[in-house]
Amino acid sequence: MTEAKHTPSLRLQDGQWVITLPVDENTIIEYAQQILQKRFERLSEPLNSFGQIQDFLMATFQRFEREVYAGLFLDSAHRVIAMEYLFYGALTSTAVAPREIIQVAMKHNAAAFILIHNNPAGVATASKDAIDVSAELQAICSMFELNLLDHYVIGEDEIISFKEQGHL
Repeated sequence: MTEAKHTPSLRLQDGQWVITLPVDENTIIEYAQQILQKRFERLSEPLNSFGQIQDFLMATFQRFEREVYAGLFLDSAHRVIAMEYLFYGALTSTAVAPREIIQVAMKHNAAAFILIHNNPAGVATASKDAIDVSAELQAICSMFELNLLDHYVIGEDEIISFKEQGHL
């Protein structure tokens, strides 16, 4: 008799997370990401600082082995509407198209957004390319009544804010 193969699954049942077994370590990490994402999506308070979402961002972006850009789209009260991964790059760079970011913001009817990307090398720094992209986005956003609130770069153990560093 052959043993039936089970695909692990995660579901919320009566306020408890239920995982079917067997589950390997990578699957547990993926499920933890899903739980963090759900918590994050339910955040109904306005975002006033990146400290509110720092754990989520660190856990989400540190797992990528290449550079990834995402947008955190917010309503007019700065409550989270959605987070979308926008661009996937190579180990050290990513082609970022401001036009596409604006399209995604409009799709969500966002009033504001935060641009986020990781540095797979582990160092959270504001590169010239990232600063240039932010400046271009900021200029374009004013035409669409859209506000670029900040740009975060996530390193191995820290996050920097372009706004706090004076780049926005």
